[in-house]
Amino acid sequence: MFRKKSTLFLFIAISLIFTLVSCKSYQVAPNGYTVEGDEYFINVDKNLAVFLGDDILKEENWGANTGPINVSTVKAEYTKVLKHLNYQDTAYKVLFTEA
Repeated sequence: MFRKKSTLFLFIAISLIFTLVSCKSYQVAPNGYTVEGDEYFINVDKNLAVFLGDDILKEENWGANTGPINVSTVKAEYTKVLKHLNYQDTAYKVLFTEA
């Protein structure tokens, strides 16, 4: 009886550790930026420019000395959307999210 409980506990512990280790967040591609007045997002590492549109030029989007997009982490709500769209977190990198 004691051996069965011990084996079950060990199995649950290993499963839990494997699950926690396998959880990975979407990585944001480094070295990306925007410049106020320019409607492009630039990523130096990926050697690309992404057209953001005229909405990015609106002055209210550039409040408090911060740009309208974020290049640090992917928020939980964006992670849910990406997973719902079947974008695997190990196969894709995010360029930016809204700030």
